[in-house]
Amino acid sequence: MMSVSRSVLGFGIAAAIGFGSTTGLSAEMTAIVDRHPDRIELYFATRADNFVSAFGLLPEQLTGSSGTVNFAELRNGTFDIGDAMFSSVQPSLDGDPLAFEAMSLMVHPTEDAPQVQTPLEAFIAMGVCAVDAPSQAPLLSDLQGYAGYIAYAEDPYGALTLSLPETGREDLKLTVLDFRKGEPVASHQISVADGGEIDIAPLPGGFAYGHLLGLFLVLLAAGGGTIPLLRRKQDHS
Repeated sequence: MMSVSRSVLGFGIAAAIGFGSTTGLSAEMTAIVDRHPDRIELYFATRADNFVSAFGLLPEQLTGSSGTVNFAELRNGTFDIGDAMFSSVQPSLDGDPLAFEAMSLMVHPTEDAPQVQTPLEAFIAMGVCAVDAPSQAPLLSDLQGYAGYIAYAEDPYGALTLSLPETGREDLKLTVLDFRKGEPVASHQISVADGGEIDIAPLPGGFAYGHLLGLFLVLLAAGGGTIPLLRRKQDHS
């Protein structure tokens, strides 16, 4: 598998678009949860100002006093902004605290924003940006935001809960797409009140699931039907 460091992933935002006002908030967001035997990968796609309204990210983490992005500073990477965005979120797995770290954070102009329906599409959207900075930076509400997180767990298939901070926002309309090792499992829509919780149901795991799917996966791999996923981390200890 390809290994990609967080700093390389974060570089792409330096070629992206500036930020401005957060008026006219949208409350729609897509969350992709991809579970692997040793980890959970979590992705968010939404209008960029929802990073502020839903997660409590301070606007100054994205903008300077002028309300626009300092691209030179962002060239050092954006995973620190992603970490800051999740600092007010309390994740847990089967009731036990779970530590997520940011892989990258990216913005794209709304008119050129990629559609995200799979973990691979989300990974590309959050880590790649070939858009030149415009002469006049657009508003934050003119941009689509993408962020990715990773957490390591012995049993990643349990009930995942994300407790969100109170920010004074309207209800969040969230579409949750569940995946197992890059393969779709389920999807559903939920509404999350200000300061509420995102509850993501557990997936079947362990020996029973592996026994039922083992033959299918072997045949799929033999037929060349698997899609390799890019590994986000260089090392983990």
